[in-house]
Amino acid sequence: MRQMGIKAHWVKPYIQTTKDSDFSQKLKNILNEEFNPTHPDAVWCSDITYIGTFEGFVYLTSVMDLYSRKIISWVLSETLEASHVVEFLGFFLGRARPFQVFSKLRS
Repeated sequence: MRQMGIKAHWVKPYIQTTKDSDFSQKLKNILNEEFNPTHPDAVWCSDITYIGTFEGFVYLTSVMDLYSRKIISWVLSETLEASHVVEFLGFFLGRARPFQVFSKLRS
């Protein structure tokens, strides 16, 4: 192979890194892409994103009121474990004002 100038080509195997559940049976889309509520505290949404720092990544979990487009609460964590998110949302929803709809942005 060396004399002919050819090399073996290794193909990296595909590894699924996310677990995509079938949400169509479990959850209903009650917003219908109407993201402009008529009064405050009617619809909140949450999102998780990562922020690069000099020491690595931190993960930001936030809750936003869609009426005012303001962040109501947020927390930073060093790992993307579900326990951090569940703990944050449990704490937040336990002390938050009454609301009608809570949505998780899927991105």
